[in-house]
Amino acid sequence: MSPTQMISLAALAVYFTVLGIFNWRGQRGQTSEGYAIGNRKVGYIATTGTLAAGIRDGSGIILWISFAYSVGYGGMWLFVGMFCSFCLMAYLGPRVRALSIERDYLTINQMIYDDIGSYTQKTTTFIMLIVTLLIMSMQVYVAGNFFSSLLRQPDWIGMIGISCIVGSYLFMGGYGAVIRTNTIQFFWIVSLIVIPFMIPPDVADITNYGSILSMPMQDRVALFIIGIFYPLANGDTWQHLFSAKNKKVIRRAFPAGGIILIIMTIGLIFLGFGIKTHLPDADPNTALFDFFKAELVSPFILSYIAIVVMAITTSDLDSQTYLFTSTSIKNIAPPSVAQNKVQYKKWARFVIIGALTFTTLVALTISDVIQFLFQTVSLVYVLAAVFLFAAMGWIKRSTLSDRLTTINLAISIAIFVWLFASHMLDNNLMLTCVPGIVSLIGCLMIAVGQRVKQRG
Repeated sequence: MSPTQMISLAALAVYFTVLGIFNWRGQRGQTSEGYAIGNRKVGYIATTGTLAAGIRDGSGIILWISFAYSVGYGGMWLFVGMFCSFCLMAYLGPRVRALSIERDYLTINQMIYDDIGSYTQKTTTFIMLIVTLLIMSMQVYVAGNFFSSLLRQPDWIGMIGISCIVGSYLFMGGYGAVIRTNTIQFFWIVSLIVIPFMIPPDVADITNYGSILSMPMQDRVALFIIGIFYPLANGDTWQHLFSAKNKKVIRRAFPAGGIILIIMTIGLIFLGFGIKTHLPDADPNTALFDFFKAELVSPFILSYIAIVVMAITTSDLDSQTYLFTSTSIKNIAPPSVAQNKVQYKKWARFVIIGALTFTTLVALTISDVIQFLFQTVSLVYVLAAVFLFAAMGWIKRSTLSDRLTTINLAISIAIFVWLFASHMLDNNLMLTCVPGIVSLIGCLMIAVGQRVKQRG
């Protein structure tokens, strides 16, 4: 091993050991309610930190470094949309949180069952579970390939290693472990904003603020729409509403989370600018991996970046793994398991292990993580309108509305499958929004139809 590899490996070992000790101490005396949803007492810093860290994912590292090479700050329109989405959820959040306490919700799909119907609940659960597994696979893929670049080992070793690390602390602490680890990881990820002092970028790149308009208008609008859809469609975001300590935490932490996400992303763009000065002709999609292979800066700086990369990948991986676990048990398992917190905890541990094993196998099949990201995650946008209208109470429970909403989702999914099979999603951001927009229009028509019928 080179000195850089030895120092990086030691730094990662210390980092993960600290996480393990922190979670081991935190889970002692933890109740079943704490394992399931953090006792619904998560405060300002933890809610803000876990919300931002949970969305900041490993595939996003590659995406934003790639954007730094090509469009500079042009992709930031995504986070303008996310900030608007978080503000909307901050407004709706207190009502949703109150319902979650009254009805003992762990997942947004349980609300769908009560407020719209069983057909819609089953459909949304099916979509969420599929997309969650795919997102988990992307995190495992990035972590494994990063490990391979850093330590010159086969990528599958890194994939198995990161799955075992995340699985161990989730096994012990459940949702409480997600909150604890993501709060720590949040500070590491935000600290990347200082990277220009470590890897100086080209001044022309870092001061090119006009690049915010560098992408075509159509792509800017598409990124803004995606930014609105994704938090609303992401079940993990709704769980942060359920676990918040009170409505004041929701009103303040969600907008703050949007701002923190912007800071995190600027840090990644700065990292991309710095890498570009050393590897101007690199493939943007592999520039991070190539940068570590070349060992072009101090090993201590590389070790710091290695910890940040692992913090980013594991923060989303643990959030999505727990989301998959809670959604599958609460919406599929029999009532004897789903409604019994002791049984829930036992079954959750089996699901965590199974989900991480499966996603590690899927990660081995991914070849282009950016294309995989935009093509597959766009399926989840069809859920945004359904979750939003349920949270606002705009679609009332009835057999007709349940069936119509399910049909609307089926049409939106069919459009996604057609676009995907026709390779129309490969290089067109706006088309990735189409399934979600169709779902939104359909939900609006159902809601208006109910209002007209009531007045009639």
